[in-house]
Amino acid sequence: MDVSWWVTPAAYEAGFYVKLYDALRHWLATEFPFTAPYYSNNEIPGS
Repeated sequence: MDVSWWVTPAAYEAGFYVKLYDALRHWLATEFPFTAPYYSNNEIPGS
């Protein structure tokens, strides 16, 4: 499963890019049975 996301420039500056990434990881881990989601954004927090 390919996972990608975006936020507006203002939201990025406010730190919402990382917050959304964290929320997506939690949501996928707890609500969906995917074992290896692929995060396809060029910028992956913590990488």
